[in-house]
Amino acid sequence: MFTPSSLLSASCYTIELLPFHFLAYYPFRGHFRFPLWFVLLINGVNMSAQFLLCCYVAGTGGDIRSWDILTAVVSMAAYLFCVKAQVPKLLFIYTLVVDYVMIVRGIAVFLDIRFFTEPGHGYTLLGMPSGTIIRLIPFIITAPFMLTFLDITKRRVLGSHALQLWRTIWLIPALTSFIVLMFTWNLNIISVSGMAFLLARVSLLIMIFIVYHILVSSLESLKLQGEAKERARSQEQLIHLQRAQYSMLQK
Repeated sequence: MFTPSSLLSASCYTIELLPFHFLAYYPFRGHFRFPLWFVLLINGVNMSAQFLLCCYVAGTGGDIRSWDILTAVVSMAAYLFCVKAQVPKLLFIYTLVVDYVMIVRGIAVFLDIRFFTEPGHGYTLLGMPSGTIIRLIPFIITAPFMLTFLDITKRRVLGSHALQLWRTIWLIPALTSFIVLMFTWNLNIISVSGMAFLLARVSLLIMIFIVYHILVSSLESLKLQGEAKERARSQEQLIHLQRAQYSMLQK
């Protein structure tokens, strides 16, 4: 089961996922519930478990794609456990990272199948280092932009105090991503090589950034309106106090 081939495939797959874990945690540096070493330990245990799972799947000739949802849920649980912030806000940010993973991996798999896979051959995410390198190229190109976008989004999200709104607002991007994922789940040669797959993932990219920009900008506007109302209330209280003092002086 744990053959050199399965160990190599599992190592490549784990290395492929590491940058996305870094992307999720990096914006929240300084906002962890525990010391950094303990956060790294939790994620090390999580990645080790994923590595062993990949070894098992590769050794039995299965496809890791069927286990992607499970590993994503476990990683999300570790994320919510380690980062110190309100759960709905963390779900909002985590959904953004998951969407980014879906988009980047989808585009990378499309390019890999379209230009680097021989016709008639099967395709699996557990492959050789060459496939991992090809799938990492879109991440390397887009990571700086995504880090900047995540930093801006994180500051605005943590600065918002509309808790009632956050309890439901994260469902908008989450359900959108779920629908796109269901329609583009199969990563086989026929499905992925078609333009419909690429258009679906690219459309998700455009839609997600528009949705996040509108939501975060709206929250920023609500925050500014709240601050303006608070200033007006304070000014009103000050004027009332001044009138009372003036009345006292007149008496």
